[in-house]
Amino acid sequence: MRIGRLMGAGLLPALYIGIVCGALGCGGDEGELPPALTLSTNEIDFGVVPITTEGTLNFTLTNSGGGEIRLDSISLIEGTPGAWDVRRDDDGALSASESSSVTVLFSPGSEIAYSGRIQVRTSAAGGSQYVTLKGTGGPSDVDGDGDGFSAAAGGCDDKNPDRFPGNREVCDGIDNTCD
Repeated sequence: MRIGRLMGAGLLPALYIGIVCGALGCGGDEGELPPALTLSTNEIDFGVVPITTEGTLNFTLTNSGGGEIRLDSISLIEGTPGAWDVRRDDDGALSASESSSVTVLFSPGSEIAYSGRIQVRTSAAGGSQYVTLKGTGGPSDVDGDGDGFSAAAGGCDDKNPDRFPGNREVCDGIDNTCD
């Protein structure tokens, strides 16, 4: 009779699930969060980087949940491979509340705008996440001819040390002063 009343009230199935799950661990700890990947940013803008140098910026991956997240891959899926490079400093997994840094390098080869996109693939729910990359190649800051002026500093011919701003103009058919 008691079982009949419990069944009629819908309590027996709930009681059964509570006993079985308590013994077998059906749902885990109710307070534990599932693994969740958080990116510190979804866009990195390098601004202008001289073509003879390399810009370096980082973003962080954090397991903001519980459990462990496997880092399957972090790779450039769009953009010029020679201009972008992606490096990470981890062992392939993030435990609860653990973070890992990803380094992005930008090495422009020309004075143009560049864009790219990084895909972060993990075992976390929600699928892949992405980071958009932007940067522009700027004038070189290397003084190739030793005249004291790089292209970025106003040098007009980095192969000829007789052509630079402030030089004396000579009647030789060459613009010695870069004006």
